[in-house]
Amino acid sequence: MARHEMAFWDKVSSPSSGKLSASARQILLITRPYLRPSSRLLDVGCGSGLLSRHLAAYAGEVLAIDPSRGMIEAALASHHAQEVPNLSFRQAYLNAELGSPATYDVLTAFNVLHYLEEVEPFLQEAFRLLKPGGYFITATAFLGEKRSLRRAFMIMLTRLGIIPRMHFLRVEEVATQLTNVGFTQIEQQALSSLPEYLLVYQKTQEGL
Repeated sequence: MARHEMAFWDKVSSPSSGKLSASARQILLITRPYLRPSSRLLDVGCGSGLLSRHLAAYAGEVLAIDPSRGMIEAALASHHAQEVPNLSFRQAYLNAELGSPATYDVLTAFNVLHYLEEVEPFLQEAFRLLKPGGYFITATAFLGEKRSLRRAFMIMLTRLGIIPRMHFLRVEEVATQLTNVGFTQIEQQALSSLPEYLLVYQKTQEGL
């Protein structure tokens, strides 16, 4: 992520209010069945950590990471005000420093993929970190699926440098990359008319 894009996230960071949005509530509802009291969860791109704290109620151990220093500081501020014993935050990118192969049972990446310059290397690292049978769960805006006024508005904001650049992904494109890495699709749910989808994939084989 470019320096000016990281500066955007640092600037907009603030401790969470404690109330989930309608979309976040739907994400939590779909994700919960894939978590167990013994689950080790890696939440990538956690932002201010609000959804991470809710997910921690259903997992054994949660590491929530974000590359933005401001976001992690905001998450820690909320965390210190209402500590969750099985949850920790770290400023980090998804990389080998987060663990040896097959470390986590579930890896989540909500509102992350459409900001990546390259999606497949990210998916490869997620695959490496997951245990056999583990789940990769992502909620992603697929702006490449259709033209809309909202899409045009986001293009304008990006070109003006008001928001970070978003890549116009298509569901089929990301699904193919997930399959190429070695994941198997479990479910796909529409979250909004953006369009935004939640995808659940399982590590059922060795990487290709």
